[in-house]
Amino acid sequence: MPGINGLEVLSVLKAQEPFGYIPVTMLLTSQDQHDIQQVYQQRASAYVMKP
Repeated sequence: MPGINGLEVLSVLKAQEPFGYIPVTMLLTSQDQHDIQQVYQQRASAYVMKP
């Protein structure tokens, strides 16, 4: 996605009242613990590691 990453999309989505309660699963390429923590801090429901 040019100009925006998945965490930014998640943040915008969760900030909007009608969409804030929709469960979101993030697809990650990074195994870094900091990236995984950011996913949950942005209120994602789960994450899946991309092979």
